Amino acid sequence: MEVKQNPRTVDEVCKKGQLEEHRDTIKAIFTLINEKGCKIATRYERPTSSVDWSAADGPIIRLNLLSNKEPIHIIWSLLHEYGHFLSGKPATARLDDDQQMAREVLAWEHADQQLIEFPELCECRQAYHQYRAACLKTYEDKRKM
Repeated sequence: MEVKQNPRTVDEVCKKGQLEEHRDTIKAIFTLINEKGCKIATRYERPTSSVDWSAADGPIIRLNLLSNKEPIHIIWSLLHEYGHFLSGKPATARLDDDQQMAREVLAWEHADQQLIEFPELCECRQAYHQYRAACLKTYEDKRKM
């Protein structure tokens, strides 16, 4: 199922996210995601991005444009949420800490594969891996509590 891309969303991510230099890459990522049947919407009310599986017309990646320390983190977050989409809808609404961690790792593994498809992003590979590690650490810390 192909989903029509909303060019306003690409514009919003590039302008508000200070990512104009990555416009072509962002547009290509949006196209890839839309072609797989997933929509993308921006959000400002929560500090994290997520996949909304409850939408009547299919899954939506809700991309946070707030609270990103670096603009490029928006792209990393988008690839990670796309990884969750590729992983499929969770079997249950409530996952235990181990299940959640496994799901996060799998989503990042999918994101790793997507990163390879965009050579212009590979130049930022070190920043990507630092962001990935920091995100996974939040789940590791939660498991230790």
